[in-house]
Amino acid sequence: TSVLNDEAFSRFLLDLSGGKDSRMVLAAVMKVPGWRDRVLINSKDVSSNNDLQVSCGLANLLGLKFNDEIGGGTESISVEDNITIWRSYFLGSYHRVGAAPWSNLGRRTENVTLSGGSGELLRPFWSSAFNLPSRINDMRSILNKISRPGTISIPQEFREQALRQVRSELESMPGRTAIEKLDAHYFFFRNRTHFGMRAFSTYHEHLTVFPLLSKALVAAGWRCSEDERGNLAIPRDFLRKLHPVLASLPFEGGKYLKWEGMPGPIQWLDEDRSQWDAAQGRLAKINAASRCGKKVIFSWRDWPGTLIKHIRAAYDGTPGLSRVITEPDLDVILSGVLSNDRISQARGSVIMAAHDAVHP
Repeated sequence: TSVLNDEAFSRFLLDLSGGKDSRMVLAAVMKVPGWRDRVLINSKDVSSNNDLQVSCGLANLLGLKFNDEIGGGTESISVEDNITIWRSYFLGSYHRVGAAPWSNLGRRTENVTLSGGSGELLRPFWSSAFNLPSRINDMRSILNKISRPGTISIPQEFREQALRQVRSELESMPGRTAIEKLDAHYFFFRNRTHFGMRAFSTYHEHLTVFPLLSKALVAAGWRCSEDERGNLAIPRDFLRKLHPVLASLPFEGGKYLKWEGMPGPIQWLDEDRSQWDAAQGRLAKINAASRCGKKVIFSWRDWPGTLIKHIRAAYDGTPGLSRVITEPDLDVILSGVLSNDRISQARGSVIMAAHDAVHP
């Protein structure tokens, strides 16, 4: 309510996927008087899932309008400048390397996006990602399970040293069990850079806010037991309270929330995407008009090669790295970067960050 009623913003987007988190934000927005005339829906076509189909089904059922007004960045940024901005801003705190061929350069202050980001705080994160059984209650066993050797052969002495350090930090986290302590790591560390530190996207796009970071919701999440969090108690109860129909509709992957005495789930949604396709066509025209006559200085073809140049220079400029990452290991990383492998890019980001920490 406070965001939608803030006079500093004139246009609002709502990120809507097929997941539970963005649907919780939608349910909250639908409680604000006049929301329908002010909020546009932003949905992506992700080839690996049916997010868009679910989003279109919700839009067709509820009369939502897809974004056909707020375009992307209007100024082209070079590959070199993208890497420099990335290294300077995150400085080793986040490694999922991103680039923006077009940027708003921080000028679009009238727009704001409402996102379902940080919903991970309301349910198990690392334990779910690593598919850990709840019966494991020893931190060393957990770390041995999730730190399987990969393509990079870290010397055993360094691996043991790293595991001891990580184990010590995880055991200092709040929580009654080792699993709870592991999941607490996301709240205290990962979340800050996963959905915090938004100046990067604010500069290139516009401001994004995360309603699920509400103090009351986060507190409720921490009061739940690990089993309740695993059974999605917060999303279920939140949606049932604010919008029971949204609680009963299918999510991405054909999943449903479940509760005792629930009515039969609504299994049918009109997934026609014609409204979304039309909105995308109008956005393409808006972007073309705003970029007309401007020289394009970013090329995705140059992206991997330039990243490799930066990673190689960072490695060569930090001799101590060769004790942990050998030349053959570096070759594996650079080969992965060349093929746009995200894990390899993240490892390359670590190398650049190590260099930048030693040579600020």
